[in-house]
Amino acid sequence: MVELKEKLLLNYLDTSNTAMCSGEFDMPALRCNIDVYPDFLALDSEPGKYFKTNLTGVCFFRYDDRINGWDGLFNAIYYNNEERLQYFKDRFAGVRFIVEMDPSQCGDVHRIENLYRLFQKRIVSVWFAVNLGIVVIPLISYANEESFRDMLLGIEEGCSVVAFGIKGNMNNPREVKLLEKAVKYTVDHIQLKTIIVYSVCGDDNSVLEAFSYATEKNIQVVIPQNTLREQNQKRWRDKHGKI
Repeated sequence: MVELKEKLLLNYLDTSNTAMCSGEFDMPALRCNIDVYPDFLALDSEPGKYFKTNLTGVCFFRYDDRINGWDGLFNAIYYNNEERLQYFKDRFAGVRFIVEMDPSQCGDVHRIENLYRLFQKRIVSVWFAVNLGIVVIPLISYANEESFRDMLLGIEEGCSVVAFGIKGNMNNPREVKLLEKAVKYTVDHIQLKTIIVYSVCGDDNSVLEAFSYATEKNIQVVIPQNTLREQNQKRWRDKHGKI
C-alpha cells in the first residue's frame, strides 16, 4: 500500500490526513488562536536571526522560485524526499512561530493555479505544525477582489489570528486600496482578535491607517520588528531628526 501511494504520488496525504478539511475544495484547515505573538520576524533566508528574541517568528516573503521551487518543502512532501525533509526539520527545529509560506497569487492566471498554490501553502503549514510543533499563523494573500472568495479557504472557522504582508505596496495608492478591501473582507468573514503585519515601513502611520477598519472593530494590530523595518526606521528617524 505504501509502495502504491508513492507510485501514485499521493505522499502528501500523510500530511493532509492529519488535518481537517474545509469547503468545497477540501482545503486543509488551520487553527490559530494564540495570545502571545512574535516580536520579531526573520526571513527564512536569515537563519542566524531565527532566535533573535524568545518570541521570534520566521516568514517567507521572497520570490516563489526561492521559497517553493524544485527543492522547496512542498516538493519534498509531495515526492517524500526524506533527505530534503530532514533538512527542513533541522533548519527550523526550535522555531516558535511561522507566518505561512506565501506562494504568489496572480490576477492574470487560471483560478485553479491560484487555488493549487493556496493548497500548497496549507499543506506546508500543516507539516510544520505536525512535525515540528510550530505555531503557524495563516497568511492572507490575494491577487484582486475576485480572489477574496478563495483567500480564506481553510481558515474560515476556529482562527482568531491571521497575518498580512505589506512589504512593497504602501507607496501604491491602488494597492493600498486593495489592501484595505482585503482587510475589511477578512474582518467581516472571520472572528478575529489580532492581525500580525509584516511591514518594512519606517513610519507606522500609513500602515495603521490601512488597517483602521480592523482597529475600529477592536481587533489588535501587531507589527513585529524585522531587519528591513529596523533599517528603514533608522533612515526615517535620521531624515526627520527623530531620536
